[in-house]
Amino acid sequence: MILAKLGLRASEVATLNLDDIDWQAGTILVHGKGRRQATMPLRHGVGTAIVAYIRHGHPASACRRVFLRTLAPHVGFGACRKHFRSARLSLEHLQFHALLTF
Repeated sequence: MILAKLGLRASEVATLNLDDIDWQAGTILVHGKGRRQATMPLRHGVGTAIVAYIRHGHPASACRRVFLRTLAPHVGFGACRKHFRSARLSLEHLQFHALLTF
Protein backbone atom coordinates (compact mmCIF):
# COMPACT_ATOMS: atom_id res chain seq x y z
CA MET A 1 0.00 0.00 0.00
CA ILE A 2 2.87 2.36 0.78
CA LEU A 3 4.37 1.75 -2.64
CA ALA A 4 1.10 2.47 -4.40
CA LYS A 5 -0.36 5.29 -2.29
CA LEU A 6 2.81 7.25 -1.55
CA GLY A 7 4.76 6.41 -4.71
CA LEU A 8 7.86 5.30 -2.82
CA ARG A 9 10.64 3.08 -4.10
CA ALA A 10 10.93 -0.43 -2.68
CA SER A 11 14.25 0.50 -1.06
CA GLU A 12 12.59 3.48 0.66
CA VAL A 13 9.86 1.25 2.07
CA ALA A 14 12.32 -1.48 3.07
CA THR A 15 14.45 0.95 5.09
CA LEU A 16 11.54 2.70 6.81
CA ASN A 17 12.06 2.88 10.58
CA LEU A 18 9.43 3.20 13.28
CA ASP A 19 11.06 6.49 14.27
CA ASP A 20 10.45 7.85 10.75
CA ILE A 21 6.70 7.99 11.38
CA ASP A 22 5.39 11.01 13.25
CA TRP A 23 1.90 9.92 14.24
CA GLN A 24 1.07 13.25 15.87
CA ALA A 25 1.98 15.33 12.83
CA GLY A 26 0.70 12.71 10.38
CA THR A 27 3.97 12.61 8.44
CA ILE A 28 6.52 10.09 7.33
CA LEU A 29 10.23 10.75 6.82
CA VAL A 30 11.49 9.06 3.66
CA HIS A 31 15.17 8.31 3.16
CA GLY A 32 15.75 8.39 -0.58
CA LYS A 33 18.62 8.00 -2.97
CA GLY A 34 21.81 9.90 -2.31
CA ARG A 35 21.03 10.42 1.39
CA ARG A 36 18.12 12.66 0.46
CA GLN A 37 15.29 12.95 2.93
CA ALA A 38 11.76 14.12 2.40
CA THR A 39 8.84 14.50 4.76
CA MET A 40 5.58 13.32 3.26
CA PRO A 41 2.03 13.33 4.57
CA LEU A 42 0.97 10.00 6.01
CA ARG A 43 -2.34 9.24 4.35
CA HIS A 44 -5.02 7.84 6.65
CA GLY A 45 -5.36 4.52 4.82
CA VAL A 46 -1.61 4.00 4.78
CA GLY A 47 -1.33 4.80 8.49
CA THR A 48 -4.17 2.42 9.28
CA ALA A 49 -2.50 -0.37 7.28
CA ILE A 50 0.85 0.20 9.04
CA VAL A 51 -0.82 0.08 12.45
CA ALA A 52 -2.61 -3.16 11.53
CA TYR A 53 0.66 -4.70 10.36
CA ILE A 54 2.53 -3.62 13.51
CA ARG A 55 -0.21 -5.01 15.73
CA HIS A 56 -0.86 -8.26 13.90
CA GLY A 57 1.97 -9.10 11.53
CA HIS A 58 5.14 -7.48 12.84
CA PRO A 59 7.40 -10.12 14.44
CA ALA A 60 8.78 -9.37 17.90
CA SER A 61 12.22 -7.88 17.37
CA ALA A 62 14.60 -5.25 18.69
CA CYS A 63 15.00 -4.04 15.10
CA ARG A 64 13.42 -0.60 14.56
CA ARG A 65 12.51 -1.24 10.92
CA VAL A 66 8.81 -1.14 10.14
CA PHE A 67 8.92 -4.13 7.82
CA LEU A 68 10.84 -7.19 8.92
CA ARG A 69 11.58 -10.58 7.51
CA THR A 70 9.01 -13.13 8.64
CA LEU A 71 11.68 -15.79 9.09
CA ALA A 72 14.31 -15.52 11.81
CA PRO A 73 16.35 -13.51 12.24
CA HIS A 74 13.64 -10.83 12.26
CA VAL A 75 15.65 -8.01 10.77
CA GLY A 76 14.99 -5.35 8.16
CA PHE A 77 15.21 -6.15 4.48
CA GLY A 78 18.33 -4.05 3.95
CA ALA A 79 20.24 -6.62 5.97
CA CYS A 80 19.40 -9.20 3.28
CA ARG A 81 21.89 -7.64 0.88
CA LYS A 82 24.71 -9.66 2.43
CA HIS A 83 22.78 -12.85 1.68
CA PHE A 84 22.46 -11.84 -1.96
CA ARG A 85 26.18 -11.25 -2.11
CA SER A 86 27.01 -14.57 -0.42
CA ALA A 87 24.70 -16.37 -2.87
CA ARG A 88 26.53 -14.54 -5.68
CA LEU A 89 23.36 -12.91 -6.92
CA SER A 90 23.52 -9.37 -8.18
CA LEU A 91 21.78 -6.70 -6.17
CA GLU A 92 19.66 -6.06 -9.26
CA HIS A 93 17.58 -9.04 -8.08
CA LEU A 94 16.77 -7.21 -4.84
CA GLN A 95 13.64 -5.46 -6.01
CA PHE A 96 10.06 -5.25 -4.80
CA HIS A 97 9.03 -8.71 -5.95
CA ALA A 98 12.07 -10.15 -4.16
CA LEU A 99 10.92 -8.60 -0.88
CA LEU A 100 7.85 -10.81 -0.95
CA THR A 101 10.00 -13.96 -0.77
CA PHE A 102 11.83 -13.07 2.46
